[in-house]
Amino acid sequence: MNKEDIRYFRLLGIHVIIGFLVYFVPPLRNPMYLFGIIYFFIRIILAHPSHKTLEVLRACCYIVGAEVLFRMTNGGLFYEAS
Repeated sequence: MNKEDIRYFRLLGIHVIIGFLVYFVPPLRNPMYLFGIIYFFIRIILAHPSHKTLEVLRACCYIVGAEVLFRMTNGGLFYEAS
């Protein structure tokens, strides 16, 4: 395994843990969602101008995926004004 594979599996493991936490610990849903939005907002601001489009695309994909997860667990911030 090279470094990129290890990084991928580490991120995958972190997201599995986040999924279990969001599912089994309802009070963590909104802070996790807000953390994701703030994290990507900062990444977009700090990105090199040639990479801003890619960062916006990543943020959109991640936030849409998170929105689906939070809708399934009844914890979305923006889902019909939850």
